[in-house]
Amino acid sequence: MTHRELVPLLDCAVVRNHVELTEMFLQNGADVNVRIAYQALERHNANVQAPMLLKHGANVWAKDKFGLNALHYVAASSVERSEMARLFIEKGISLDERGQIRHNQPIHLAAERGRSELVNLFADHSADVNSRANEWPEDDTFPLYLAAACRSPAAVEALLKRGANVNMKTKTGRTALHKAC
Repeated sequence: MTHRELVPLLDCAVVRNHVELTEMFLQNGADVNVRIAYQALERHNANVQAPMLLKHGANVWAKDKFGLNALHYVAASSVERSEMARLFIEKGISLDERGQIRHNQPIHLAAERGRSELVNLFADHSADVNSRANEWPEDDTFPLYLAAACRSPAAVEALLKRGANVNMKTKTGRTALHKAC
């Protein structure tokens, strides 16, 4: 089989959580592309598949069509993946990268999902706890506002301990306390 023929098979193996098939296709020359690597981050066995894809040349610095990098996907995952985030940070993936649509950074996504471990990890690696993202054209948000919106005391506490401005306001004058109430 050619590399092109193996890619759809690899894609299918990753999406369906078939670790053994994923490894077999990779060992036989399947091309690892950013879409496949990022799909692996959402799977329950991501801690096995993502390192395997990295070993076979997945470009962890690549962005998807929306400008999101691997840390965006880890932060947005349905499961907290702190060890995987640590691996990507060690590989040099930027916490400052912004998505093209919402202009958010990984810390915004971690706060929005109440992922206190990721918030702590990102802040420990110089993520700006007061960074603004343009969630909507008429307004903006920041990590503390997003953590309050998802009603995550642990994420709120993590942000406050790392210097989040409790009096910070959106363009429309709303604070995190407004959002929490």
